[in-house]
Amino acid sequence: GRRGPAKPLLAPRVALVPPLVGIGAPAATYYPEIARRLEAQLLLPEHAEVCNAVGAVASGVLQRRQLLITQTPDGTYRVHLPDGIADFPDLEAAAAQAEAVAAALVRELAAAAGAGTVELLVERDDRIVPDRGGKPTFVESRVTATAAGRPRLAAAR
Repeated sequence: GRRGPAKPLLAPRVALVPPLVGIGAPAATYYPEIARRLEAQLLLPEHAEVCNAVGAVASGVLQRRQLLITQTPDGTYRVHLPDGIADFPDLEAAAAQAEAVAAALVRELAAAAGAGTVELLVERDDRIVPDRGGKPTFVESRVTATAAGRPRLAAAR
């Protein structure tokens, strides 16, 4: 007669040794079955359904903007601002304006995104090509401002 499929000789199993901790809104629905399949102890903390929401609120706010400085054919340094351009006779004056505007912009954006106190970082990257004649050629400068902070809590507003 015909024989059916052979029964396996081994039955491998996977077991999670440390306890499984379930958080998030569906934790009580999904994790019991996952724990059963992994032969693991399940821990569902009190208020597990809102743990991810608390994590989202406690995460950081980050805003970054970059402004470009170029040079016109007559040697003027031009800052490309969000609302137009501003021209300066030298690179340091142009960079000071770009840094001030970029810093104010990211502070405002971070506050609008819900940040409380923010840390500010302003970086400047000058691209200058050395010239064989001894005078370097200015290509462009990029001013990048970054504001990072924690969200304000609703009670602190």
